[in-house]
Amino acid sequence: MFKIFIGILLGILILAGFAYFGGAKYLKTAGVKTEQAGEKLELVEKQMKQSADSAKKTVSRTADKVKKLVP
Repeated sequence: MFKIFIGILLGILILAGFAYFGGAKYLKTAGVKTEQAGEKLELVEKQMKQSADSAKKTVSRTADKVKKLVP
């Protein structure tokens, strides 16, 4: 029971210290950087999907050509 009480007390103290020493500024900065990373990842995802679609089309065209050539 004592360990639980100490853990709760430490959690409250850490949270208070974080708020007192400008935690909101750090969270805001982290949020902006996370948003920028998300935008970059969306671009990469879009490019990967486009290249995968292109590869599928190329493979299917090649397979069709091979089927025509091989009796």
